[in-house]
Amino acid sequence: MKAGDVLVSHSTAVREHEIRVIPDAPHAVSPTHDEAVNAGRSEADALGVDAWLTEDQTHVVKNASHRPSDDHGARTHGLQPRRSRRVRCSAWLNHVFMSKQTVT
Repeated sequence: MKAGDVLVSHSTAVREHEIRVIPDAPHAVSPTHDEAVNAGRSEADALGVDAWLTEDQTHVVKNASHRPSDDHGARTHGLQPRRSRRVRCSAWLNHVFMSKQTVT
């Protein structure tokens, strides 16, 4: 979750769900689960952000994604793909070969 995303939460044993834009306080309450999820998705779409749902304040599920597709770092949590062993070996051999050429 990022600041600006929409969070629909069900914090108590009542049916109502709260809707908020993270990190702000709830700004709306929906009487049922379905209405809250639909309202959260609509708001996220209008804002161009993601929508999330939590029923227990511990587990969170993304239920709509509206961020631009170039936000690759957010989707991969900053992880970089690992180069294959063949590419690493090729780079190492190239380095060794080039260093031998400069020595002679």
